[in-house]
Amino acid sequence: MGIGVMDPSACSTSLRTPGVADGDRVDHALRMTPSASEHARPSTPVLLLVEDDAGDALLFETLLESEDLGLEFAVSRSLGELDAAIRLHQPVVCVLDLGLPGCEGLDALHAVREIDADLPTVVLTGRDDREVGLRAMGLGAQDFLVKGQETGSTIARSIRFAIERRAAAVASAALAVAEARASDQMRLESSLLATPHLPETSVTWDSRYVVARAGVV
Repeated sequence: MGIGVMDPSACSTSLRTPGVADGDRVDHALRMTPSASEHARPSTPVLLLVEDDAGDALLFETLLESEDLGLEFAVSRSLGELDAAIRLHQPVVCVLDLGLPGCEGLDALHAVREIDADLPTVVLTGRDDREVGLRAMGLGAQDFLVKGQETGSTIARSIRFAIERRAAAVASAALAVAEARASDQMRLESSLLATPHLPETSVTWDSRYVVARAGVV
């Protein structure tokens, strides 16, 4: 299923089903109030494509029709629509054209990361901009694709990689925090907590320590 271009001023979304003739296609306009954008993540994960050229956006979706990604598509045509699109669709991955009007170099990527630094992002570059793609990865993009050279399988592979890489990073960060807390607990229990020597066997002593990191005392 594809999600058509969004008008951020009305926050309306058009849903369409690939493979249905234009004359038989049923479009559902979903008008959303600002508060609706704060709802839980949609049950079907969303891929947000940020692309100002309608022809390129259609080609992108067509290339992925045969790929079993299990994603719906949302299209944002400008950086001005981006904030509303991310809040509305809560995408699991973003494919970003770095050549948006008014953007130079990595401006578009900086804009995405200012809105949601945790959103897995694949950038689209021009044929002579591989160096820009590599720089984008250095700034947090998960991967880059060269426009005009991608196929459905290469796009799908890059999208899956971006999602999985971000999930692995989140899991690794959570593990590092858990290990740090466990290390703190062991170190302080062994070196800071008192171990009194009591002559009376009827008296018992129990020392406890609660890690104060993350505001817990």
